[in-house]
Amino acid sequence: MNIMSKLVAFLRRRSVRDALAIAVACLCTYAAARRFEIFDRIYAFIKINDAYDLDELIVVTFVFALLMVVYTLRRAQELKLETGKRQNAERVAADHAGLLATVFNNISQGIVMFDSAERLVVSNQHYLQMYKLSPMS
Repeated sequence: MNIMSKLVAFLRRRSVRDALAIAVACLCTYAAARRFEIFDRIYAFIKINDAYDLDELIVVTFVFALLMVVYTLRRAQELKLETGKRQNAERVAADHAGLLATVFNNISQGIVMFDSAERLVVSNQHYLQMYKLSPMS
């Protein structure tokens, strides 16, 4: 695998995409705050209203930010666990599909199955040989 395909596979992970989205949102928020001088305005507001004890507001803001970071990390951990469960379920389904294909192809009779719309769902090699059909028919 070359570096580009590894990078694409890495970026396809949901947890990575979520982390990148959060990082981009943080950078955009910071850039907007710098552009519109929000930090300077907040500092000026605090200096003007020095008598109102805005220290509590700042502490609450930092605690809220810390809680959001903790929530984000926990959510990322949950997403990682869910991704692992999904990959395991897909692996089990692929194993079962392979086992079913092996069983059907080792039965000596020709087997064919149709769904409720009368579409061919399953056929084995013996059925194809009986009617001289190619696997793509």
